[in-house]
Amino acid sequence: MLTREEPEVGRDPTLDSLDRELDEVKALYRSGKKAEAAPLFESLAEAGSVPAMTWVGYIYLKGRGVDVDTSAALAWFLRAAEAGDVEAMGWIAHIHFYGDGVPVDMAAAYQWYTKAAEAGEADAMSRLGYMYSKGIEAPKDLDSARHWFSKAAQAGDASGQHNYASLLFEASESEEAESWIRKAAEQEHAPSVRWVRKQEAYRLTTSKRYAEALPILEKLGEDGLAWAHQWLGHIYLYGCAVAKNFDLAAIHYEAAYEGGRHELAVPAGIANFRASRPEAALEWLRKDAKAPISSLYWQYRVLASRPELERHSGEAEELLVKAADAGHVYARRAVALKMIKGNRKFGTRLEGLRMFGRCFRTRCGFMKMIPTTRDCISPQGARAEDGEKATIMCRPPSPSLLTSP
Repeated sequence: MLTREEPEVGRDPTLDSLDRELDEVKALYRSGKKAEAAPLFESLAEAGSVPAMTWVGYIYLKGRGVDVDTSAALAWFLRAAEAGDVEAMGWIAHIHFYGDGVPVDMAAAYQWYTKAAEAGEADAMSRLGYMYSKGIEAPKDLDSARHWFSKAAQAGDASGQHNYASLLFEASESEEAESWIRKAAEQEHAPSVRWVRKQEAYRLTTSKRYAEALPILEKLGEDGLAWAHQWLGHIYLYGCAVAKNFDLAAIHYEAAYEGGRHELAVPAGIANFRASRPEAALEWLRKDAKAPISSLYWQYRVLASRPELERHSGEAEELLVKAADAGHVYARRAVALKMIKGNRKFGTRLEGLRMFGRCFRTRCGFMKMIPTTRDCISPQGARAEDGEKATIMCRPPSPSLLTSP
């Protein structure tokens, strides 16, 4: 229910004549002649065809060949529901749950979802499970939620499969959870498809199979996943299996930042710097609150290359000293080189040699943190979502997002 293009109506052997006529009217409706079909549906409903009653409720609710009339829609859905039509029960629940032309009434929604679920309607089972999982109109009860999600999943409802998988993941029943979420993905259930893609992308990136991961990450990026944008920024910045592209790296890092990954202000700044946009680079670097030491060093790098962007004379050297004092290895090395070259503002040549030696001894350890074209290690923070559970409990979509029952 509610995921098909039109209401699926059951055949009643005692009403063969009405059913044959209903089939003809449905064919007329599906041919695009909705205005002609509407009064014929209503005539069949008046003659006692229960499936036609559900159709009439639907066309009044959605304005298919008639003006939208929620009161008339509810009246026809109620007649059909009282005659045992489970699809009509689900529509009544939807109208009250989403406030479609009426005030939101969760009590009525809960009542009608329960009736439809107990009558065997898979979509209603899933939605009732959702209400239990969130404590909507009933005390939060994950056991009841799991019961109804399980029944919906077994009945083939994609949202039920996804949300059942979510609860299974929470219970550490990962193998069964993954099997259900993959079944939902096979039905093109968007959150499940996204989850499967993300797992595949993660598997490929951790195996350093970046060329294979790239199209999957791009698709996830189109879906707005910040984690994918972070990986894409990393791949393009360091040239992992592709030519370096600093413009694309900046675009993806900025998208990841806007998606909530605020630790990526420095990589966004670095990418803009490499793309010869120093003003933008400084703007991003100055946003950083997650890696201030790295931010100080890269601000120095930008200002050293474009001294006219300094906010006051000597700002670049001040930033360098702050980064060096805070322990940034590259900053300490830069200060050491200035001393060795005779810049006594920073210290003597002997002090510079000693500092440079200390930098060299720690450089190998530090370099493990710096991705290169050769190794292309995982971007910082990527492992925060390793094997991400399907805990994206899927709120059922509004009927307005679905074309018909």
